[in-house]
Amino acid sequence: IGHLHLSRHAEDETRNVLLPSQVPVADVTLDQFTVDGQDFGRWRGQLRPDGDALRIETFDGEWRHATVSGELDWFVADGQQYSVFRGDVVSRDLRRLLRAWELDPFMESSNVRARTDVQWQGSPLDFDYLALQGAVSLDIRDALLPGSDRRTSALQLLGLVNMGNLSRRLRF
Repeated sequence: IGHLHLSRHAEDETRNVLLPSQVPVADVTLDQFTVDGQDFGRWRGQLRPDGDALRIETFDGEWRHATVSGELDWFVADGQQYSVFRGDVVSRDLRRLLRAWELDPFMESSNVRARTDVQWQGSPLDFDYLALQGAVSLDIRDALLPGSDRRTSALQLLGLVNMGNLSRRLRF
């Protein structure tokens, strides 16, 4: 698929109608995925339904100067939908990544990796950072704090991991 464009209204209808068991076996590549005009990058995966569940194998994408790879499970348990993502988020340009998320590029690195094993209630489109459960480990190698005031840069780093700041930037 070259381009997939959704609106929030269409997402709400899809959430109420589409179940993981209704998705067919398919290998999907989206060259461009947008929601309400906001670019969510390029994605691909192998859709593999199994009963009330859907596994997206070889799930990977590129979004806001980061590469995402892993597996995404979407399933129904006790009448509720859940999603689980296990994988890596990697960036080779932390400065550009921070700018893409509208953050001050107070740190530079060409080697950033986050390993994740997280889940949330709802479909993959219901992603909400505040509702995540699981683990994330962050590895930033050979970082440079380019400003002359290293203390200010260190405080900005602490502000980056502030839960309120992250939730505003990671909510879909």
